[in-house]
Amino acid sequence: MIALDIETTGLDPNLDAVTEIAALRFKGARVEDTFQTLVNPNRPIPSNITQLTHITNEMVRNAPQIGEVIGKVAQFVGNDIIVGHNII
Repeated sequence: MIALDIETTGLDPNLDAVTEIAALRFKGARVEDTFQTLVNPNRPIPSNITQLTHITNEMVRNAPQIGEVIGKVAQFVGNDIIVGHNII
């Protein structure tokens, strides 16, 4: 199974963008592999989001774009089941 966590600049899918993607591959209680990358959202990160996630504009300034990482995420996930927390 894959536990997937995504951080964004906010909650509006029409205005906000991804700033970080992280995933854990696990079997039972054992973590078998991890994936993590910051993502350049191409927009400023609001201060309240920085306070919540601790991800700053400086941290993502030279990070890859979402199009550059989405294939890597898909490759990591493969055909495994994805579980999430607080998914809307």
